[in-house]
Amino acid sequence: MLTVLMLFVSSCLTAQTEVYPHCQGALTFSPSSGFRISAVADAYDITHYAIHLELYDTLLYTKGYVAITATVVQQPLDSFWFELTTALPIDSIRYNGQNLLFNHNNDEVVAFLPAAIGVGQMFSLLVYYQGVPPQQANRRGMMLSNAGIHPALFTHSSLFWAKNWLPVKQQLSDKIDSIDLHITTQLGKKVASHGILVGIDTLANQKARWNWKSRFPIAYYLIALSVSDYVVSNRQVLLPGRTSPMPIQDFSFPVNGPSTALLDTTGRVLQELSLFWGTYPFAAEKYGHAQTNMGGAMEHQTLSGMGFYNLGVIVHEAAHQWFGDYVTCATPSDIWLNEGFATYAEALFVAQFDSTAAANIRNGWQTSVRASAATGTVYVPAGADFSRVLNTNLSYRKPALVLHNLRWLLGDSLFFGGLQHYLSQRGFGNATTEEFRVLMEQYTGISLTTFINAWIYGGGFPDYSISWNQRGNELLISLFDRSGAAAGLFDLPYPIVVVYTDGRREKIRLEPGFFQLQTFPIQGTIQNILTDPENWVLESAFTTAIRDMNLAVDEVEKTHFVLYPNPATNQVTLQFSASTAFSRLIEVYNMQGKMQLQQEVEIGKTSHTLDILTLPPGIYLLRSGNNTQRLVIQR
Repeated sequence: MLTVLMLFVSSCLTAQTEVYPHCQGALTFSPSSGFRISAVADAYDITHYAIHLELYDTLLYTKGYVAITATVVQQPLDSFWFELTTALPIDSIRYNGQNLLFNHNNDEVVAFLPAAIGVGQMFSLLVYYQGVPPQQANRRGMMLSNAGIHPALFTHSSLFWAKNWLPVKQQLSDKIDSIDLHITTQLGKKVASHGILVGIDTLANQKARWNWKSRFPIAYYLIALSVSDYVVSNRQVLLPGRTSPMPIQDFSFPVNGPSTALLDTTGRVLQELSLFWGTYPFAAEKYGHAQTNMGGAMEHQTLSGMGFYNLGVIVHEAAHQWFGDYVTCATPSDIWLNEGFATYAEALFVAQFDSTAAANIRNGWQTSVRASAATGTVYVPAGADFSRVLNTNLSYRKPALVLHNLRWLLGDSLFFGGLQHYLSQRGFGNATTEEFRVLMEQYTGISLTTFINAWIYGGGFPDYSISWNQRGNELLISLFDRSGAAAGLFDLPYPIVVVYTDGRREKIRLEPGFFQLQTFPIQGTIQNILTDPENWVLESAFTTAIRDMNLAVDEVEKTHFVLYPNPATNQVTLQFSASTAFSRLIEVYNMQGKMQLQQEVEIGKTSHTLDILTLPPGIYLLRSGNNTQRLVIQR
C-alpha cells in the first residue's frame, strides 16, 4: 500500500499548481448570515427531506416532488418561504391534502397556509415541480453532460445553487436532520447519492427507482445525486475506534474512470485523517466517490462528486467530511474553516509518507500566496462575490499555511487535541471563526486573540530580518519584523537550525520580540544558521540570517550613542561613546515596525548626522547596532 501511495504523491504535488476547481463563477450574496432574505426562514427548522424525482442521463429535465418536514420554532407560522429558480415552474404545493395558494417570483416562493401553525408544531408540505434546470456559465445546480460514451446527469450546488434544482432554504445554520431520495430512471442506469442504498424497485416501462437514505444532519448545499452508466466498486476499511469495517463505494464511468490503485488509497486516507481528527463522522453509513463531468470536485456528504482524480483531490474531499460537512462554516465569511483545513490535509497526509514532498507542497502554497495574496484577508468581507469567497489563495492556501503556523505555535499535542475538541463541540452543526478561537483557547489554555486578529482578520505577512554572531560559547541573535504591521501583531516563535563546523546541527526556537536581542548557550563553532528549514512560518520572503559582527562586541566595548536634538526637525546627530570598530547601519522605524530610513556609518566615526526631512512628524525608533532609542520629529 505504501508503494501505491507514493506513486500518487507526484500527482498531488502537480495539483497544487492548479486553481482550485471550486473557484468558478461569480455571484453576489447577501451580507447577512447564510444568504437569509426572509424573516419567515427563521421561523421554522427543517427536520426531513424526501426527494422524489424522475431523471435520465440523456435528458436535462426534472419532474417530481419534494416533501419538506419542518418544525415551527419562533412565532406561529401563517406562510412558508423557500427558494426555487423560476425556471422550474411549480405545479402545486400541498399541505394536509390541500392545495395552497403561492407566489413564485425572483427565485423565491411564499406559500400561504390555511391557518397559522403554532410554535413547536411539526408540519409537512409537498412541492410538485418540473422543468429544465437553468444552465449557468459556471455550471452549478443540475447539469447534463454527454461527453464521451458515458453521459451523466449530476448536481453540484456549492453554496449558492441548490435552488437551481431543489426547493430549498439556503441557510447554512439550518441543517436538515435526515434525508431520503427516491430517484426514478431508466432500468440499467445507476443513481449515486448519500448514505445507504435501501433498495432498487423495478417499475413498468423499463424504469427503476433507487432509494437512498441518510440519517445524519446535512447542509442544503451538500445534497447531491448523479445518474449514469456507472461501474460500481466496493471496498471496506476498518477505522480507528470501530469494531466492524465501513463500506467505501465508488461510482465510476466505464471508460476513463479512475484507476483501481488510486481508489484503493481512499481507505488509508480515511484512517490517517481519523487518527488526526477523530473517527470519520459518518462511519455508520459509508464514504465514496461519484465520477461526474464537472470541472472540479465537491465534498457531497458521504459521497464526493469527482470531476477528476488524484491523491490531492481525494484527500481534500475526504477531509471536508470533517471540516465542511460534519462542522460547516456558519457564514460565507468563515469559509476558511471548510477550505483551509481540507487544503492543509493534503500536505498533512503526504507528510506521513514523505516529509520532503509535504514540505514541497507547502512551499508551492507559500510562493503562490506571496505572489497573489499580499493584501486581502482570510476572513471574507460581507458582500463579497463568489469568486472572492472561494479565492484560491485567500480561502484555501493561506489558511492552510496559517493552520501550519498555529500547529507550530501550539505543538502537535495541543493543536490536534484542540481540533478534536472543536469538532466534538460543533459536530453536525456550524461554527464561526470566533467559536473556533474560543474552543481552541478552551482546550489549550492559550489566548489566540492576537493570532486570529493577525492571520485571519488581518492581511499580509511578517517580513523578518535576522542577524547573528558568536561570542565564545554564546549565540547572539536578533529577530525583527519589517513588514509594517503593528508591533507584536505577527508574534510567533521562529525556528532556526545552528550548523556547526563539525557537522552537528542544533534546533533553536527564537521568541518573538520587537528589536529584541536573544542569547543562547552553544558548544562549538558556528558555520551558518538555517532559517525555518521545515517551513513552519508563513512570511513574505524566505529569510536569510546575516552575520553581524557588531552583535559580538563585548558589553564594555559596545558603542552607545546620544541623539541630539531630540525632538528634531530636519536633522538629527548620533554622538557615539567611542569610535566605531566596525561599519554599522543606522535604521529608523515607525511605531508599526516599518523601516523608513537606512544609512551606513563608516569605521572610525564618532558621530553621524542623519537627514530626516523626508519623514513626517511623529514618534520613531532609531536603531544602531544593539541600541535603540526613541526619536521625536516635530515641525
